[in-house]
Amino acid sequence: KPNNNTISAITALPAAIPTGRVLQVVTANDNTNTSNTSSSTYVAATDVDISITPTSASSKIFVEFNVCVYQTLESGSKDSSFQYQLYRDTTLIHTNGSVMNYTSAGWSGNIRIMRYFSRIDTPSSTSALNYNFKFRNPQNNGSIQINQDNMFSDMRAMEIAGWL
Repeated sequence: KPNNNTISAITALPAAIPTGRVLQVVTANDNTNTSNTSSSTYVAATDVDISITPTSASSKIFVEFNVCVYQTLESGSKDSSFQYQLYRDTTLIHTNGSVMNYTSAGWSGNIRIMRYFSRIDTPSSTSALNYNFKFRNPQNNGSIQINQDNMFSDMRAMEIAGWL
């Protein structure tokens, strides 16, 4: 027997599937200071993290970090740079290249800047998840700090339903 579906019935089908809806949003902020003086070793940002429990294993999690970074620049540095590794619990899910601020540093000095990074994760889980990061300054011998002098960093996690 031939199939008599019309084109409109076929194209209407995806609209019936709930995709792209935000199911929940979790926010957090923290002002715990963490310092790193190594250009080669990543250090965990203390308490600058966000936890979320997905309602469905098919959901995606969109995480955002807006982090207050303070850097001491030594004379002769080429730029200020911030590298991070993003973790879901203890699993590394992303390493960036460098988020750079091309501030010439022919002088010794300090800069404070907000660094933003985000990622879409596919955890396939309904267990509680914690997103956190480690950081380093690969281009500079000066120190790098998160939340220096009682500054705040903000984090968000959003559960997205059926995102393709």
